[in-house]
Amino acid sequence: MIEYISNLLPRIQAFSKSLDHQESFVEKTWVLLDEEGNRQQYIFMRDGRFLMSLNGKVQEGKWEYISTSRCLLIDRGTDKLMFNQAFLDEAVMILKIDGVNTIEWMLANANILPDLNIKDYLRSVERRNLNIITVRSQSGDVIDIEGAAQPGIFTGMKVWINDEPATDETIKLTDGSILVIKDGIIHSISYEQLYNSKIGKITVFAQFKNLVSLGDKVSGPTDLPEGKWITIQNNYQRIKIRNSIIYKSQDMFTYGTLFALIVLLIIAIVLIVTQG
Repeated sequence: MIEYISNLLPRIQAFSKSLDHQESFVEKTWVLLDEEGNRQQYIFMRDGRFLMSLNGKVQEGKWEYISTSRCLLIDRGTDKLMFNQAFLDEAVMILKIDGVNTIEWMLANANILPDLNIKDYLRSVERRNLNIITVRSQSGDVIDIEGAAQPGIFTGMKVWINDEPATDETIKLTDGSILVIKDGIIHSISYEQLYNSKIGKITVFAQFKNLVSLGDKVSGPTDLPEGKWITIQNNYQRIKIRNSIIYKSQDMFTYGTLFALIVLLIIAIVLIVTQG
């Protein structure tokens, strides 16, 4: 869990309060579950006392906020620790030892998070503030995409894979869409769509879902004929390709409808002439 939270913190750091906002943590019951599963309770008293409770036994230490270094000094009697804030709000307080970039304490406000589920809470902070969209790849990876005010996935969005920042890769999602990622950002989106044609099944890597457009890439079971019409039988459309790219397209339904109208017009004219 610590590794997961460490990866999550940079994404939600903007929504954290600083330690000088002492009302966020003073005189509240903070709980830490240690490696043995013991429930340790800490209370930062307003007068500088630091109360530590374990299995009903209470010890008293001291705490002090040092504004010059923006650190929290805690005297537990047996030792003194200097902490930096990693994340702080009314529900969660995560502290790192000064000078060390690893999490030391993860504290939950027992009144706000009675189940002490810090991971799920921070996840909700992320989703609420960053409009995170979560999808799955065809290989089973969990893909988090930093969303926008409007629904959908678009180029320019940041991507994480299994809680790790994405780098340069191509991801196929379960809905058939393909994301090309560069430097952790969606560079392009295409949709893998299968169609029937007279030369066999062809795959169109479309720019728009359920549409075939100029510029789409095409692959097929054999060498695709260049410069010749290929009829997409279940899409009422025909296309011409060059170097596996669609450069010309016609809507068969539109042309069929136009032809039918012309035939009807000719018949009407013939009837008018013959009856006149």
